[in-house]
Amino acid sequence: LQSKNKQSTQNFRKEIDRLKAELAKARSSTKQEWQSKNEQSTQSLRKELHMLKAELAKAHSRTKQELQSKNEQSTQSLRKELHMLKAELAKAHSRTKQELQSKNEQS
Repeated sequence: LQSKNKQSTQNFRKEIDRLKAELAKARSSTKQEWQSKNEQSTQSLRKELHMLKAELAKAHSRTKQELQSKNEQSTQSLRKELHMLKAELAKAHSRTKQELQSKNEQS
């Protein structure tokens, strides 16, 4: 009976050791698989980030060009308006001066 118990105990220990080794192997391969997946995912995210940065730079450049163009158009429009107002002011000033001279001559 004691001999059978020893043998059973040894068999259980061997089975436990075998299962421990199998578990360690499974953990190791699972860890490697996760590391590989993480690396692939990281690379994919880096590529996506790079593409998004490039896209953002293009959009920023377009927006900057559009704003510059609008600013130039607005500036030109304001210059024309300013030129017209100066001309009108000069005409009004000339009329006022003539009117004053005419009144002075009448007086």
